[in-house]
Amino acid sequence: MYKMGNNTDPGDLIDKINMLDIVLTLAGASLSILGAFVLFFAHYIRHKSGKPTDEVRQFLIFLTVADMFNAFGLLSGAARFLNSKDSTDDKVAACHRYEELGCIAQSYITTLFGMSSFFWTTIIAFHLFWTYEDNSPSSIKKTLLYHFITWGIPFAITTAAVSKNVLGSDLSVGSGAWCWISACLPTTIELYG
Repeated sequence: MYKMGNNTDPGDLIDKINMLDIVLTLAGASLSILGAFVLFFAHYIRHKSGKPTDEVRQFLIFLTVADMFNAFGLLSGAARFLNSKDSTDDKVAACHRYEELGCIAQSYITTLFGMSSFFWTTIIAFHLFWTYEDNSPSSIKKTLLYHFITWGIPFAITTAAVSKNVLGSDLSVGSGAWCWISACLPTTIELYG
């Protein structure tokens, strides 16, 4: 994130995002969503043909769900950026704080599903490592643990962030053309209480 020091001109932070950034975000997110539907369709066809689905394929579907929702969040963030006036001199200079539910929701979605995607990728890598020699399927307990790690931990972190009011607009000066962690936070945040 850009830090505004005493000698920072707010105008220096304006227009850090150009149209190429937006086009690449829209194209990348759209292709990710399209790819997700292709994977879902292939999974459906495989299932209908009676072929068994192994664990890694199931984990890949869960990873795809996380990536698809993350792409929806990025897509909505880019669309929001095109229609917003986050980066006005007044808002950046005053670090204007406002409650925009759409921005907070988009921030929640991309934070939650971005972390879930990371955790699913990590779980798949560890699962492949652990089962390389042993071809037996995972136990139900291990699979439930995987789901707790990949969905539960990101949910807890993101819910804590939204409850402490730290998600929202960063005035397009730090994270890009989408909402993430608000640029207008106090220097300290009370974690308990």
